[in-house]
Amino acid sequence: MMSSFSIRSILYICDKNIVRSPMAEMLTKHLSCAKIFVDSVGLQAGDIDHFIYAVLEDLPPGASRGPSKTLEQVDGVSFDLVVALSQRAYAQAREAVTGYATRLEYWDVSDPSLITGNREVRLQAYRALRHELEARIRGVLNQTMLSLSP
Repeated sequence: MMSSFSIRSILYICDKNIVRSPMAEMLTKHLSCAKIFVDSVGLQAGDIDHFIYAVLEDLPPGASRGPSKTLEQVDGVSFDLVVALSQRAYAQAREAVTGYATRLEYWDVSDPSLITGNREVRLQAYRALRHELEARIRGVLNQTMLSLSP
């Protein structure tokens, strides 16, 4: 079990910043009551996958995000916590934060955009990702000194 630490900022990184990292960003904004700065990037930019909005429709508008960004567009070492959501992203993030006091974690989560099938089958994969990310984010937030109350 990890010890408590203070987090004021989190950066999520995945391959294209179209599913996993934006979903994690929006969930973190919501679950932290916007008390911490959260951003997300990809190793390359892509068009946002609109299935994430279908599984996050219950979130308030303040949890939304801007256009897709790349790692080169942000300073990864200025974040307290960097979470890589793919192996490629972890390798790049490890290089970017080496020598800095930034905490780096790798969360091995699936990419629901790779699932084929009808709309409901695909939505189930996105919902599964949401539940997994939500549990992990709650775990991180509970380990911090951040109060989750509004």
